[in-house]
Amino acid sequence: MEITIIDGRHRWSKLLQDILQLNGYTVHIVSSPEIPFRKMELYICSYEFIQKNSTLLKNTQHKENVIFALENWENVPSHILARALEISYPLNTHRILKQIDRTIQQILQNESLDIEYVGNSQFARELRKKLEIISNTDATILITGESGTGKDVVSQIIHKKSQRREKQLLKINCASIPATLLESELFGYKKGAFTGAEMDYPGRLLKASGGTLFLDEIGELQIDLQAKLLRVLEEKVVTPIGGNEHTSIDIRYIFATNKNIMEEVNNKKFREDLFYRINTIEIRLLPLREHKEDIPFLIDHFIHLYNRKYNKNFEGMKINDLLHLYTYDWPGNIRELQHFVERLIIYSDGNTYPNVNKLLEGLDSIVEPDQKNSSFYKEAMKKYEMYLITSYLIKNSWNIVKTAKDMGIERTNLYKKMKKLQIEPKQYTHQIK
Repeated sequence: MEITIIDGRHRWSKLLQDILQLNGYTVHIVSSPEIPFRKMELYICSYEFIQKNSTLLKNTQHKENVIFALENWENVPSHILARALEISYPLNTHRILKQIDRTIQQILQNESLDIEYVGNSQFARELRKKLEIISNTDATILITGESGTGKDVVSQIIHKKSQRREKQLLKINCASIPATLLESELFGYKKGAFTGAEMDYPGRLLKASGGTLFLDEIGELQIDLQAKLLRVLEEKVVTPIGGNEHTSIDIRYIFATNKNIMEEVNNKKFREDLFYRINTIEIRLLPLREHKEDIPFLIDHFIHLYNRKYNKNFEGMKINDLLHLYTYDWPGNIRELQHFVERLIIYSDGNTYPNVNKLLEGLDSIVEPDQKNSSFYKEAMKKYEMYLITSYLIKNSWNIVKTAKDMGIERTNLYKKMKKLQIEPKQYTHQIK
């Protein structure tokens, strides 16, 4: 992430620039108050400087990607102090770097919350449409699908689009907490309820009241806890362990599982009444192998994400490597693809291109010289478009009408693109499964 220092007059600005550049940041110093603020850039502003420009002060005081450099802390408003960087000599390098890294991570985290389900397949488009409809209700949601298909992302989207978005989204993974602790984590407890209960603990159910609770891997919940959870869902009250008082709660529930819940019900491992209680609306996420046409969109999304995170400028994948990824079945689904792209970005630089086969196996990369030139980006985009159209054609058995409909373009435009890119029927059939 690039950093801009708005000052240019005090000696600390140059010292700060040197410190940050030595630690790998790209840093600019500007002395003009009229600069465009970009969302994914960090700004360090001299508070003394911007105080003299009311417009600049107004534009910066509530921006999350602005830190205020202060040499004098007297008569400074509290909302400025909350994001202040203390300037003293010598500059405290460790504290400065820690604060800047913390601010950057918060910016990236907030950016990641502004999410959608990425892709242009029929499945991805229909899912986004469904999420628009159901998110603004309080209906209980059950998300099913294999591990890594994006259940956590979907829960965030639902909460973000809901009327509860100003409240918190609490998450709990029923498979990651021992059964002996899960009950107290969910329901809370009173002081002295059991050995080690030295104070009252409200529990996640009470903490989530007013917001959304995401219970992941609900299929791992033991039968006795299932009965207690069912009571909470029906009566909308929670009783802590060791207590008698019932506290009313108001929660929007989202559940998720990678198990076949109906099979679990038939095997008496999951309560049938609880299943029908949590299954008001089911969202079934397909494994990535069933919507491979979304792979280019996902790769582009993750390249953008990890270029920012690692301050890289990776431009795109070679077409043969993209085709190879398309033949892979991705047993870890979108999560596996995400980790693959992260490795790809980490091992890449301006002069090398990682060995994709090695990265796909999860091994250290053996890098190869990159033969890119000044027209690399233009050529990459051409190959990207060729790959995208070809993958849709193959999926639709080279049916032009259906392919144009799936891609959301006119049939005549598709013909023109195929002619321009020299895509002929069944040209790539042997390369893509």
